[in-house]
Amino acid sequence: MPSVSVIMNVRNGASTLREALDSVLMQTFHDWELIVWDDRSSDDSAQIITEYKDPRIRYFLSQEQTSLGKARGDAIRQAAGAWLAFLDQDDIWLPRKLEKQMA
Repeated sequence: MPSVSVIMNVRNGASTLREALDSVLMQTFHDWELIVWDDRSSDDSAQIITEYKDPRIRYFLSQEQTSLGKARGDAIRQAAGAWLAFLDQDDIWLPRKLEKQMA
């Protein structure tokens, strides 16, 4: 079980998604999983996510488009980590973010 489940909700985030995903992969703290919850994107978001082969990244496609609150709840239910962290599709983390928070 990972220490941290990172929750990233995505809806049509292709323009910024790679930077957000890369910022998780560059973390100095490595005991995490990334739950990417795709809320029925109509852009290339799904394709971008499938390009990443890290087994800690878990992709889920919502059955239907919902509010962000419900989508976050659905993503959280997939989480296995003892702690939750949230990263928006258009945001990035500095490399030591999780390391500092877990300390």
